[in-house]
Amino acid sequence: MQAFLLVFKRELVEGHESMLSINVTSTALLTLLVLPALRQTSTRFNIIPHIVIVSSGAAFEGRLPVQEPNIIKALDEQPSVLEHYNKTKLVQLIFMTQPAKAIEASGKGYIIVNGVHPGFCSTPLLDNTPWPFNLIFKGLLALFGRTPEVGSRALLAGAFADENLNGKFMSSGAFHELPKSMQGDEGEKMCRKVWEEIEPCVTKKI
Repeated sequence: MQAFLLVFKRELVEGHESMLSINVTSTALLTLLVLPALRQTSTRFNIIPHIVIVSSGAAFEGRLPVQEPNIIKALDEQPSVLEHYNKTKLVQLIFMTQPAKAIEASGKGYIIVNGVHPGFCSTPLLDNTPWPFNLIFKGLLALFGRTPEVGSRALLAGAFADENLNGKFMSSGAFHELPKSMQGDEGEKMCRKVWEEIEPCVTKKI
């Protein structure tokens, strides 16, 4: 599943701030729409389909406004800056874990759902970057950037992940721990809260 956006000005898309809409709710909607067909395929043909959500290491830098009564609403009202991109990718990663947990619990029509970071790739993601940040990103891409082809190999690694690894984060062909903010009792509480806020935003479109 690949839907991502990085912008430096506030815009609304389908009633939500644009990065939140594209990076989170659109990705979540597409994932939930294909789940029934994939579960049916899993049962019918005795195979294990994979859903690979294009994630980002930026999620590890995201800090959500957990003190707010409604986290998603608070994100909707924040201006679109680089820090906001990190937050939306963290919310996306939180969403990714929820179908994986539900599938594990149901025991029917097993599917692997993982988030995969393809690396810092030269893609249109950075086309909207204003000066002087565009010069900074161009320099970083020249030094450390990957081509889309190389980045796609990381996604393929996720598509062939071990069936025992579900709801995980993968980068450069290896699995890593989820962000610290998602771990422990407080992390679980935050993830449940975020999911409860995202779910109605997505399911009303199905």
